[in-house]
Amino acid sequence: MAELGELTIQIMNDHADGHEEELAGLARRLRQELLTLKVASVEPPADRVPEGGKGIGTAIGWLVVHVGQEPLRNLIAAVADWASRNERQVEVILDGDVLRLGRATRHQQEQAFTAWLTRHTPVD
Repeated sequence: MAELGELTIQIMNDHADGHEEELAGLARRLRQELLTLKVASVEPPADRVPEGGKGIGTAIGWLVVHVGQEPLRNLIAAVADWASRNERQVEVILDGDVLRLGRATRHQQEQAFTAWLTRHTPVD
C-alpha cells in the first residue's frame, strides 16, 4: 500500500447532458466542508485529468484531497454524510481503490466503508 497522502473524490453527474454548473457548485460546497477538517488541502485537479477521467471537461466535480492530520475514517465519514445530505453519489479513490458512497442502504454503505478503510489503515 502506498503512503496515505492524496485521495481523489468524484461527485457523480446524475445527468447525461451537461449540468456542469450544478456539479461545480456541489464540488465547491463539499470542498468548503472538507476544509473544516485537519486536511492539508482540498483542490480541484490542476492541469491533469483525474484517474478514471476521460477529458478535461470530466474534471468538473472532482477534488484532490491532501490528507493531513485528520484520521481517514473521519474524512470518509464527512464525505459520506455530505453525499447523504445532498442525495448524491460520490466516489473516493485511493491507490486505485474506489469507495462508492451515497446510493446504498446504510448497512451496505457501512460494510463497504469498513472493508475499504481496513485496506487503507496502517496496522500498528
